[in-house]
Amino acid sequence: MSEARVVVENVAAFLNVLLALKIGNKKICRLTFSISGFRVHWEDDSRSMQSTLTINPDGFREFYCSECDLNLGIQYSALLDTLAGFSQACHGTLEMKFPGPNNELLLKIADERKPDDACLYARINTMDADVPLNIDGYWDEPVSYFLIPGALLKEAIHDLEWPQASSVRITIKKDPKSITFQSDSYTSDLQIDFRIEDLSGFECHTDCISHQYHLKHLKIAFVNIERQRIPGGGTMSKVVIDSHGILKATHMLDFALYHIPGSIVDGGDGQLHLTAPPVANRWRPKLQFVMLPLEEENRSFGDD
Repeated sequence: MSEARVVVENVAAFLNVLLALKIGNKKICRLTFSISGFRVHWEDDSRSMQSTLTINPDGFREFYCSECDLNLGIQYSALLDTLAGFSQACHGTLEMKFPGPNNELLLKIADERKPDDACLYARINTMDADVPLNIDGYWDEPVSYFLIPGALLKEAIHDLEWPQASSVRITIKKDPKSITFQSDSYTSDLQIDFRIEDLSGFECHTDCISHQYHLKHLKIAFVNIERQRIPGGGTMSKVVIDSHGILKATHMLDFALYHIPGSIVDGGDGQLHLTAPPVANRWRPKLQFVMLPLEEENRSFGDD
C-alpha cells in the first residue's frame, strides 16, 4: 500500500512557510510526497501564476515515502487552520501521515511538556489533485537574472503600491548594469532603481529587457517571503526572466533557529527513511513563484 509519513520539528516554522505561498484560503492545492521530498503546488484560476514550496527529506526530523510520487488535493485553509490550532495549543513535533482510513491526511502533535497527557489529532479530507503543468516546457533560453536579498524586493513592492498602479514594469540593462521597477497609474508613477552593489549575481542576455507584470502577482511573489523576521535567519532571492518575459522568482528561506534536521536511511525497494541526530543545522525550504508578463497572459500556461 502506498503511504507517506513525515515528522516536522517545529509547527510554527512550517506554518509560516506555508503562509508565504499566499494561496487563497478557499483554493485547492496539490501536496506531493516523494522520495525527493515534500512539495506544495498551486496555480491561480487564470493559470498565469503558480507557486511551489519544496522541502527536501533532510528538512524533516523523520521522512518516509513508499513510492516515487504520492499526490493529493487539499483545501489550503483547512490545512492552515489545523496547523495554527496545533501551534497555539502544543509545543512539540508534528506527525503527518497519508492516507488515513478514508483517504484523509492525518495529523498528530504531542506536547513535549506533557508527553503522557496531551496529544492533538486531526483528519483533513483530501480529493483528487489536477496534475500541474510543466512550466519548464514553456521556458525559453536565453535568460536574464539577478540575485538579491528578499527584504529589498519586499520594500520595493511596498513602495510601488502607493501610486495605486495595477502593474509594474521590470527593466534590466546590461551596460551599465541596472535593474528598475516602475509603476504607472493615471495620477502618478514611481521608479525604483536597485543598487548594483546589493546584488550577489547579475546577468542580462541582451542590451536591455523590459516586461510588465501585475502588481498583485509581484506582491504574492515578493512581499510574503519576509512575513516574520527570525533572528539569525534571512532570505536570498533569485529572479530569472526568460526570452518571452516569463518570470521565475526563487527564494531560499533560512530558518537557522527553527529545526534540527536528520539523516536519510535507504529502506530498500525505493523506500526512504530519515531519523534526526542531536545536531543543530539550518532548514532551507525553497519557495518558487512563476508568472506570465502582461503581454503573454492571454495565452497563459498550457495554451498553444
